[in-house]
Amino acid sequence: MAVEMKNDLESFHEFVGVQLANGGARLTPEQVLAMWRERLETIAAVDEGLDAVAAGRTKSLDQFARDFQRRHKLPGEE
Repeated sequence: MAVEMKNDLESFHEFVGVQLANGGARLTPEQVLAMWRERLETIAAVDEGLDAVAAGRTKSLDQFARDFQRRHKLPGEE
């Protein structure tokens, strides 16, 4: 776990450096931390989606469209 924490801290340090290099000097520490947390949440959501695909927990686009139309009471394709 110590290695993960070190990598996390290094990653955060790099993230802050990128923000500063891209004109983020006017950001508050709280804003940068919020951006970092949002980034972590996004990565977690993508990982969850990839895990679902790998486990076969997906449906075809056609099935999704039919379910969406039914759920929202939209007319289907004729």
